[in-house]
Amino acid sequence: MRLYYGTASTNAAKIRRRGIRPRSAQGVVWFSRTLPVARSRARQMSAGRSGRPAVVVCEVDLTRLRRQWGRSAVRCRGPMVAIGAAVQPQQVADVVAVDAPGGASAEGEGVLTAAEVFRMLDSRSPRVRMMGVLMLSACGSAEAFDWLCTRLHDRDPRVRLAVVMALRRRGRETTDVLSDMGRDRDPRIRQAARRALMAAPARP
Repeated sequence: MRLYYGTASTNAAKIRRRGIRPRSAQGVVWFSRTLPVARSRARQMSAGRSGRPAVVVCEVDLTRLRRQWGRSAVRCRGPMVAIGAAVQPQQVADVVAVDAPGGASAEGEGVLTAAEVFRMLDSRSPRVRMMGVLMLSACGSAEAFDWLCTRLHDRDPRVRLAVVMALRRRGRETTDVLSDMGRDRDPRIRQAARRALMAAPARP
């Protein structure tokens, strides 16, 4: 399967040589199945740092990873895929440059454990999932963006609407994702996404 990982170009160069590994034994690395999400993440990762935004394109056999490391090594949430095993350098197919980064803010980053976020975002209750999205909307980190994107295709339109509002707060780096949400099947979400895009300043 083709997966995308948004990062800064300086990190992308290291990934070509070393691959991508979780930072701890219990950690995961979030990939996207869609390019717009990866582009937005790349802008956030490169904001205020050296290097330009870039997307690492990987070809990953998820079935083989599950056989080798167990089913928990690969978790899919909406357009996001969390991999708890190393993606080897030979699985890196390409590195694609993204336009100039904006000014994503890291202020107000919350402290949420993976277990807490999964519990809320995977709840059967749309209200609890919305609460999870609202909690993440105050976090400016790229990791929080990954979690938000797991609810892009939520079955409840109220949750998807909360995601639009959360993405709007993150500024112009999320315009690719908001553009995709502008084609949502629910007219309220399409309208909210388009308004968010109009409010976001144009990227340089």
